[in-house]
Amino acid sequence: MKTNESYNFEVLNLAPVGSQKSFYGKAIVIKETKNGVDVFSLKSYDTIVATYNSATDELKINGYYSSTTNKHLNSFLSYIGKKSMNKKEVLEYVKNNN
Repeated sequence: MKTNESYNFEVLNLAPVGSQKSFYGKAIVIKETKNGVDVFSLKSYDTIVATYNSATDELKINGYYSSTTNKHLNSFLSYIGKKSMNKKEVLEYVKNNN
């Protein structure tokens, strides 16, 4: 049986927002495209911290981990065109949206 599905996978180094020059490979964006729909995942160290579906505008944040990971998260949020969040906002978002 043939399918018309197309799939593409990219791994991108996430650039910091602000004065920091690099995350030195500790924060990456995984971009998966299936049938024209882009899904972006933030991997901080060895953990998937957040996922964003561009078709549905759905953002899932898996929790608050550390201040460093929150820097990664805020750079990811900037990358997908969302506003940054402090610890309190991340915890509130997780509580209300996951």
